Amino acid sequence: MRLRNRGYYITSVEEIEIGGGGLRERLHQFQKVNLKDLSFFCRQFATMIDSGLTLVRSLNILAGQASKHKLREAINSVRENVEGGMALSEALAEEDQIFPQHFISMMEAGEVGGVLDETLNEMADHFERENELNQKITSALAYPVVIMLVAMGVVAFLVGVVLPTFVDMFAGMDVDLPLPTRILMMLTGFITNYWYLILLVAVAGVFALYRYYQSEDGRRRIDALLLKTPLLGDLLLKISVTRFSKTLSILISSGVTILESFEVVAKIMTNRVVAERIMEAR
Repeated sequence: MRLRNRGYYITSVEEIEIGGGGLRERLHQFQKVNLKDLSFFCRQFATMIDSGLTLVRSLNILAGQASKHKLREAINSVRENVEGGMALSEALAEEDQIFPQHFISMMEAGEVGGVLDETLNEMADHFERENELNQKITSALAYPVVIMLVAMGVVAFLVGVVLPTFVDMFAGMDVDLPLPTRILMMLTGFITNYWYLILLVAVAGVFALYRYYQSEDGRRRIDALLLKTPLLGDLLLKISVTRFSKTLSILISSGVTILESFEVVAKIMTNRVVAERIMEAR
């Protein structure tokens, strides 16, 4: 009313962030899109389609609701491609860095069968179960990792603080020490005097192992070795079988052919040896 009395008329309204919005937006650019975000996206998308909203309208609303910058950009890109006449599955395939391959295949099957809302709900359930599985894996590995870190800390304290005291004490004594004790004293002295070289070699070794794992042959060899590792190998195999079964089930139930389903499932396997075995079965 006050603006109207002064002769002004509102032609458009735009929301702006006040105080810290720029920093929050920059931080969101580095946030990774996780399974929980994808599950929420699928659930909301299914609800909107079931309510009769068009794909473009639904994607526009979802982009506004997305809390992650990367997800919002991907949804906007999909919306623009759909507006340009591209099929939804093809538009999603353009953003395969955000949307997994099996999700794209499911969307294609849902479009062909005319059950896109049901397919989205199934994918929402699938991402929720996958997220729960990842949380269980993290919880199962948390305890041994903490124990290992504590053990490494205790060993470092003994070698860096306790043992040098005994080395100085024995050095002042004119006694003939046993061979294991002399070896331990030499090892303690080397670690105390050249710890920076040990740290440098360790960092270089980790970096070299990482680069080797990035190669095709290196990843296959390391994945094969992990599967043969006691306890850990059995856990990794069970995780792979669980993901294989659940993903294959949801793909087949949505109308994706068995050959295409095997190919999609092989692509989402993190272990290269397991993926090769699936392709052999295909």
